[in-house]
Amino acid sequence: MNSAPWLARAPLRASPQGNGYSAEMSKAEMILAGLGGAENITEYQPCITRIRVRVVDPEVIDEEALVNAGAYGTVVTGKTVQVIMGARAEEIGLEFEPLLTATA
Repeated sequence: MNSAPWLARAPLRASPQGNGYSAEMSKAEMILAGLGGAENITEYQPCITRIRVRVVDPEVIDEEALVNAGAYGTVVTGKTVQVIMGARAEEIGLEFEPLLTATA
């Protein structure tokens, strides 16, 4: 992984393998997909600058997709993941939380 992921930010594009991401997805939807989907998230904690979650399997997290969705980076400690979004975290969180309950 790039030690400075914010320097390698690129627009999100569908991969030839079909990774399930599309240009029509909202940032919250892209972040949810990058975290492995709602089924991989067991807990969500809103934060002023981060989207903080506990996950079932940290191995399925796609850090590149999270950076492509606008994250400045991620911090993974065990099953706790912090997606660093800066000042936009609260706004994105308002859309992110309903996505979790919509698929439950």
